[in-house]
Parts: sequence; C-alpha cells; structure tokens
Amino acid sequence: MKWPLFSFLIGAPVTLCIFVLSYWAEEGRLAVGLPLGLKEGGLFLSRIGALIMANVLFVRLTDLRSLIASLRALGLPLGVAFLLTAALRFLPLAFEEARRVVEVQRCRGLRRNRILWPPNMLPLIVPLIVINAQRAHEMALTLQMRGIGDKGKARPILRPMDWMAMATAVAGAILAFGGVI
Repeated sequence: MKWPLFSFLIGAPVTLCIFVLSYWAEEGRLAVGLPLGLKEGGLFLSRIGALIMANVLFVRLTDLRSLIASLRALGLPLGVAFLLTAALRFLPLAFEEARRVVEVQRCRGLRRNRILWPPNMLPLIVPLIVINAQRAHEMALTLQMRGIGDKGKARPILRPMDWMAMATAVAGAILAFGGVI
C-alpha cells in the first residue's frame, strides 16, 4: 500500500505543474492557463488516484482462488490465469524485497541520496534478481509437482517385472502377517 501511495504523492505536484505549464503555454496568459491547468490536472490526478485505489482494493479483497476460477470461466487457459494472479500476488512481495535490500545496503554504508546513482544500483538489482529467480524456481517446482502445465495425464506403464514385484510384495505381506489382517 505504501509504494502506490508514495509514487502518487510524489507524482501529483509534478503532474499539476506539467498541466499548468502546458495550458499556460497554450493559452499565452497565466490568468487563463493557471485555472485551466489546475482543473485539468486535478481531474487527471483524481482519475489516476481512483485507478490506484481500485487496484489496491481489488488486490486486497479478492481471493486468488476465486480470481483464477473467474478467469477460467471467461475461457482463459490455466497458465494465463495463473500468470495474472501470480503477478498480482507477488508484486507487493517484490516491493517489500526491494525495500529490504535498500535497508541492507544502507546498513552497509550506501547513502540514501546516492541509491539511484547508476553505479550504486548494481548492489540493489543483483540481490533482487537472485531473490526473484529463486522464488520463480520454487514456484515452477511447485506447479510441476501439482501437474499444472502437463499436456495430458501421465499413466504409469507397468512392465511384467513391476507386476511380479507387486505380487511378491503382496505375498510377502500375507505371509508376514499370517492372515491376521
């Protein structure tokens, strides 16, 4: 919740300035351009704010299983539905990981005003790539174990040696328990 709100609060004055300056330059007079730019900029910011809040509410209040079921009911393949829901689920986690990496780099001596300096971005980007690659690998293994992405049901092919091994195991169990079961 903090990141969208933070980016909105930082971007709002910049957006208002852009609208005011563009209408001021277009109209040629500050008396006309200022109110028109403030009105149009405010309308634009209210639309963006409504979109951000709708997105936050949707992500916070929607159960991922019901979202997948709804997307499947619309006819989307399972892979696409899962991709959309995974993106919704893991974006907040990615922002949280980025915040943690920034805190760790600050503890190591990276100054706050120098974080976005290009040479200093490498210590931020590399851990994020490694963390997200590990998360993606774990998710891929989980999906593979659940059978998502398989083209068809795999049936075990039992050879004669397999049947003999099963028969031997059953016979051994019967002899071991002596018909007690």
